[in-house]
This record gives sequence, structure tokens and C-alpha cells, in this order.
Amino acid sequence: MRDLMGIKKVKLNYRPVATRRSDKIAYEVSNDHVNTINRSINRKIQRNEAEKNASRDVAAKYLVR
Repeated sequence: MRDLMGIKKVKLNYRPVATRRSDKIAYEVSNDHVNTINRSINRKIQRNEAEKNASRDVAAKYLVR
């Protein structure tokens, strides 16, 4: 077994990568636009799930049992 006595524990200082510079809103987005984007994201998620399930069905044929 290796000698681990030479390894020191260090305290990690976690800092956020991006910091908020002000509390002002950069720009406002309408609710309609947000809803449109949310619908688009949900459609993309459904497509991804369908493709994932189809891939699993195809891969199941090649699994060694």
C-alpha cells in the first residue's frame, strides 16, 4: 500500500464564475416569448426522448445475453 502521509489536505475556496454586477434588469422579455421558448424546449425534450427510446430498441437487438 502506498504511503499517503505526503499528501496534504487543502481548503478549497469556491467562488462563483460569474458575479452579478447590478440588480437592474438587462432587458425585459414578454410572457408570450417566454411561453414560445418553453414550448420549443418541451418539443425538443420530447423528440430527444423519442430518439433515445428508439435507439434503446435498436440496441436491445445487439445486446449479448
